Amino acid sequence: MRKKKFLLANQSALPKKKLILLLSLIIDPERPSQMASMKDSGTNKTDQFHGKGKFKFNCGDCYEGDWVDGIMEGKGTYIYADGAQYEGEWLNGLKHGSGKYTWKDGGTYEGDWKVGKQNGKGKHMTTDGNVYEGYFEDNLKNGLGTLTYENGDEYKGLWVKGEKKEGDGTYTKKNEEAIDQAPNHDESNEEQGESDKENSDSETQPPS
Repeated sequence: MRKKKFLLANQSALPKKKLILLLSLIIDPERPSQMASMKDSGTNKTDQFHGKGKFKFNCGDCYEGDWVDGIMEGKGTYIYADGAQYEGEWLNGLKHGSGKYTWKDGGTYEGDWKVGKQNGKGKHMTTDGNVYEGYFEDNLKNGLGTLTYENGDEYKGLWVKGEKKEGDGTYTKKNEEAIDQAPNHDESNEEQGESDKENSDSETQPPS
């Protein structure tokens, strides 16, 4: 409380936007103290970030794009400190709509997002050369999809929570005819693993 009174008493010495950010962190202790700086953005009537702007977090992450009433909303690019990046649409501070996520190792997912996760139709490419095109639910392959391996082999079929559904699919070796049901195949290089974990949309929301 003493700190809050100090800020209010010295508000004339602080830029207006910075004062608002600091006060929001004190008034709402649940907000993480990740704010660092905001550039090139306007504000609404309540002095929240509004319009286009760039926000850099103390943790090293950076967001540049559209803001609505202090929240990432519209189109924008979020760059993580570790090198991962998301470029696309946002709604209420979460990935939502169409967008592309690039992991730090170079793997990518491009397609539909809903409430911060891969949901809908998309394309996932690994650094090993495997490519999956089909449907996702909560960051996992789910529904109809086609997995093309780096050697040219291809599997088409149903997926349930990231796994092939047994008995429902065809496996085609390169330059050969399709056969029912994929044989045992080492999928260690095509599982999302840490990628799914990283892509759970845990990025910090900027203070309003």
